[in-house]
Amino acid sequence: MTTTVSALDVYSAYPHSDLIDIVPPVRGMSAKQFLKTIDQGLFGDTLFLFILREVADMDGEREEVVRALCRARDDLTAVIEASKDQPFICPRCGSPLDGQGHCIAAVCSYEG
Repeated sequence: MTTTVSALDVYSAYPHSDLIDIVPPVRGMSAKQFLKTIDQGLFGDTLFLFILREVADMDGEREEVVRALCRARDDLTAVIEASKDQPFICPRCGSPLDGQGHCIAAVCSYEG
């Protein structure tokens, strides 16, 4: 196993990468090199870009890349679980919001 993660590694592992409207990276191309070849402003798959940027930021160092992506996975999992299991919270008083985005607290008039 190599000690670095290349752009081709990311492209090959990413689900449905064949549907992304880009020319695939060539063998040995780093994430930094590959990012320079695509128009990031018009690129539609922001998750793919995020992963490439993380790999580039870590200079492809496998241990660092895995650590960074695991942190991102944990952050995403926390947001998903909070969205499923907990009501949204009023930014004014901290009480739950109802289905229409209004605070349920009688003393708060927040209407999101």
